[in-house]
Amino acid sequence: MANDNLLYDSSTGHLMYDSSTGHLIYGDPDNCECCGGGDIEAGDDCEHCDGTTPKYWTMTVSGASTCTGCYSAAGTTDKFKLVDNAAGGTGDPTISEIINDSRLLTQTAGDACLWRASVTVDWDVERYDNTDCSGTADDTANISEVLFELTKTDTTYTLYVYGSGVFGNNFDQVFVYLFSDTITPTTEDDCTETQSGSNDRSCGSLTSQSGGPGVLWFFMSGANGGSVTLEAGDAT
Repeated sequence: MANDNLLYDSSTGHLMYDSSTGHLIYGDPDNCECCGGGDIEAGDDCEHCDGTTPKYWTMTVSGASTCTGCYSAAGTTDKFKLVDNAAGGTGDPTISEIINDSRLLTQTAGDACLWRASVTVDWDVERYDNTDCSGTADDTANISEVLFELTKTDTTYTLYVYGSGVFGNNFDQVFVYLFSDTITPTTEDDCTETQSGSNDRSCGSLTSQSGGPGVLWFFMSGANGGSVTLEAGDAT
């Protein structure tokens, strides 16, 4: 019968094993979706996954555009502008290159339901005490790293791409988000299904909240628009 065949990994030629039981996998080599195997490398078990928990997710974004305006913010009369230093040829990836790309997210050691990647960047968020972000900035927060974070909850996936920096004059902090989305999967506990979503960030005014006595946290969109595809495993 078709499902009585021992299955082999097409990339290595080795027999395939069920990662949860250690048993050899039998199935139909012409219909490998039935076998629970394939090229998805298993990671540690996430409590919200039934079956294979992938060690990697491949995140691919397209169609996002950079926010380049001068924006107001709740909690202050100052204005804020995102400056992409890489656009001047520093050798670091630009904002557009970072977000409109494929990225491999790896399961974290401390949380089996969190996958993460990071990229070195060189951005500044400039802060102005005027209405049009003209002249020399009154303060600057540098952002040197962008994090890509995917979290599986009981019923959803949450995706964030962001970086943060601290202003030197008063220790206010700014978080710049390139992409965020909450995705409701077709099958809640199948963590091998391909997922798709869209960016819920939009260019415009910053929101804020207290970060402690005399300190504000600002939340800024660095990009807007675009769509994302999430594929279980290393598809880069």
